[in-house]
Amino acid sequence: MKKFISVMLCLVMALSWLVGCTEDVPETNDLVNAKEYLINMYQTGDKDEPMAMLMDKNVLSVVTVDGVKYNVEWTVTVTEGASDSVKVVASDEANHVKIDVPDLPDTDILFTATATVKDAEGNTESASFRYKIAGLNISAGPSAEEILDMAYALEQGASLDQQYTLTGVITSVDTPYDAGYKNVTVTIVIGDFDDKPIKCYRLTGNGADNLAVGDTITVTGMLTNYKGTIEFDAGCVLNTVVKGEGNENPSEESDVSVPEGEVSNDETSKEPENNPSTQKTPAQIIDEAYALAENTSLNYTATLTGKVISVDDAYSEEFKNITVTIQVEGKADKPIKCYRLKGQDVDRIAKGDTITVTGTLKNHYGTVEFDLGCTMVNRIAGGNAPTTQLTDPAQIMNFAYSLQAGEKMEYDVTLEGVVTKVSSPYDPAYKNISVYIAVKGSDKELLLYRMKGDEADKLVKDDTITVTGRIINYNGTIEMEAGCTMRKRVSGGGVVQTAPSDPKEIVKQAFELAPGDSLPYKATLTGTITEINTEYSEQYGNITVTIVVEGCEDNPLKCYRMKGEGAADLKVGDVITVSGTIKNYQHSSGDTEVEFDSGCTFVK
Repeated sequence: MKKFISVMLCLVMALSWLVGCTEDVPETNDLVNAKEYLINMYQTGDKDEPMAMLMDKNVLSVVTVDGVKYNVEWTVTVTEGASDSVKVVASDEANHVKIDVPDLPDTDILFTATATVKDAEGNTESASFRYKIAGLNISAGPSAEEILDMAYALEQGASLDQQYTLTGVITSVDTPYDAGYKNVTVTIVIGDFDDKPIKCYRLTGNGADNLAVGDTITVTGMLTNYKGTIEFDAGCVLNTVVKGEGNENPSEESDVSVPEGEVSNDETSKEPENNPSTQKTPAQIIDEAYALAENTSLNYTATLTGKVISVDDAYSEEFKNITVTIQVEGKADKPIKCYRLKGQDVDRIAKGDTITVTGTLKNHYGTVEFDLGCTMVNRIAGGNAPTTQLTDPAQIMNFAYSLQAGEKMEYDVTLEGVVTKVSSPYDPAYKNISVYIAVKGSDKELLLYRMKGDEADKLVKDDTITVTGRIINYNGTIEMEAGCTMRKRVSGGGVVQTAPSDPKEIVKQAFELAPGDSLPYKATLTGTITEINTEYSEQYGNITVTIVVEGCEDNPLKCYRMKGEGAADLKVGDVITVSGTIKNYQHSSGDTEVEFDSGCTFVK
């Protein structure tokens, strides 16, 4: 657009000179430029097709070209639907007016919004934009509220019997756009139903690569209850997108100045969330972050690329995140922590990788970090990796034991071994188990963490198994990470151990566990809450308490990140029944604590 306008200006000047009538040509080029800016700002998609509008829209009432302000007057004409259903009203934003539209009307509404730019002499230029507000069209099927009610009534694993379409506002981008598979995962809220969010899993369609929090989208797909999360299942399709305020991203440049009221030249002004600060170098961004006062943040979204120098908190299978520290080239003295980093392949991050991270930079009590919600958008494997893939078990295990904390191998390996210990019993909810094996062909043991596969529920000590996965040094423990798969099992003749019927015997066995070990069965115990260790978390829906089983007052059990109905209301003195894996958890300090592990549940 910048080149186009420049060429047009040259043509106008040349023609004026040739015909010798310069005085008769109105000097309206800046007026035209202002109109062109509005077209770039508000016209998306095919101009012959109406654009979807799903909520009130703030539009500019003033633009500035070369330091000169031009007023913009907006009018609307409804061509389908009630004539007074759409209005131009005052806006809370300076230098804007608001196009006020009805929320979820009964039927479709078509209207044209016209922007007329005026100069001081009364000259005008106009641009028109066609919009469509999709109605509920009740006769075509159930309402949005009814669809939500049906979806939230589903049992785990069940789906509705046909595809439905819903329109909502994006509240989170759960997994960033994957250019390989051309999909993205987001969560939306429909209308005022904040208590019934819908995840759109692996959403595809035109515009999926540019979605941001605040955008309003229409999605069609099959609604399902996936392990308690109500979501549009993989294969759902994006139909329409209305960019949220501040998320507009014109595809071409314009010669006009920045419109007044849109983005200030003041360095403290906030940039759009999906448009990171591309005008600053990485060094400038880091210096600004390190200049922040304690517990303040930069007011724009930043993107940095750096090498992983430490894995501070290993990947959490439960929360799908990891905490690492990166070092940007040229800024070795100013490392950046990436707190609870999410994104595709974050479970594979290892020390020495080079990653690109987008998010909000913050000074968190003196530590400069990407805040919670940061996303990895690219990863280049690096670190400690052999030049050729190892296949010999002894070589694989020797290399695995050379890994530093946080480092992992760069490829999957397959090993055979004999089960020496069941670290965590089979979990029927997640269909996995954790065991140690003595690797055949090596003198070393390997932990198989949350291993899946047929007959995983039957595994006991002395079984011989073949397993495939990736090896990591997790805080000093050499293990095949979560997601490893058992390919084959040969029974060693052992029997799956079941829980004793006497609660006191369960507690006794729990307190005899070696550091880091778990009982080889799922346990259920009833006890009285003696302490609330960590208050209920609204974000994660869990609480940590300590209970005492009757007759075992000297052996209290912590219930770590426990979930269940009414968890927010628990108090000291309540009697609850807890189910889960009991473990002798060993802290990094060496201290141990017998507890129901994360994922335990209760009934009151």
